[in-house]
Amino acid sequence: MAYHEAGHAVMAVVLGGRIVHVSIEPPDDDEWKRSGESIVQWPVAAAGTIDEAEIKVSLAGPVTEMIYVSEFQAIASVPEFAADWHRASLGAARLKPTMAQRIRLLVQAENWLRSFFEQDHHWAAIGAVADELLAHETIEHERLAEIVSFWIHPGERGWNRHQSES
Repeated sequence: MAYHEAGHAVMAVVLGGRIVHVSIEPPDDDEWKRSGESIVQWPVAAAGTIDEAEIKVSLAGPVTEMIYVSEFQAIASVPEFAADWHRASLGAARLKPTMAQRIRLLVQAENWLRSFFEQDHHWAAIGAVADELLAHETIEHERLAEIVSFWIHPGERGWNRHQSES
């Protein structure tokens, strides 16, 4: 689960979000029965791309977990990924009018994420965040930003650079 939450958190930071905290200890009142939590704040300037960023952040956890365990399956078919898929689908629905366009957008985002996280320095960032989560269970924004910035340089950040690929 640490790799799953690390995926959400690293992608949110890469896309310009501010993680309030990321935790592998979710609240008990969770209707989705999650085993982790990432709370993201988006800057007002990013308002036009928030849905696009939310899709990638939502799918980043499942993609990261599948890379970690080397088992790839449709995210929508995995019960543990239901909350992530639901959030990504809502974002896609706000951006695309037809189901076919939404699915295409989600598949493109998933493929982009897999390619992004399979790069060694991006995977190193995931591993470092996962290790920190395993050691402390919760990471606040400042520590997360410090870890991510060691591995991922500012020129690689932001949705706009990769928007045409997704």
